[in-house]
Amino acid sequence: MTDKNQEQATAVLPEPNPALPDWYLQALVETVNGKDIEFPITLFVGGLIVSGQLTSGHKYFEGLGTQLTQFFGGPSDDTTEIIRYFTFPGDAYTRNEKGAKIPPPQYIHLREAKIFTPGQRPILAEGAWWRGRLACVDGFHFGLLSVAENRD
Repeated sequence: MTDKNQEQATAVLPEPNPALPDWYLQALVETVNGKDIEFPITLFVGGLIVSGQLTSGHKYFEGLGTQLTQFFGGPSDDTTEIIRYFTFPGDAYTRNEKGAKIPPPQYIHLREAKIFTPGQRPILAEGAWWRGRLACVDGFHFGLLSVAENRD
């Protein structure tokens, strides 16, 4: 890369600010929000590792609704209202008025998330829906973290 190309490339990058979310990760989240695409990602968050499928905010709230319905033992008049209360924010990820400016995402959503502590098996062996603040993510990589089985 020539010096001129390097200057042009770095001119478009935002100024780094550790108090703000990583602009690149924020752009990835913005790309999947409102769409039916997912991909594997591993996040480093405050000394923990969270690994799962990066998914849209609307898919997260749909999945949460299904999970809450199961927790309550199925739909009923009482539980339907409660579930709707806790899942209505999902509408914000699919509803976009033409020309409306959408603020950059502040949260990241994972499906089948597993949480790891260093040197241990995952806290959630089967995976779960997970939501976290983008500003709290210290780093990430594409792909899932998995546990190797002992070969005795």
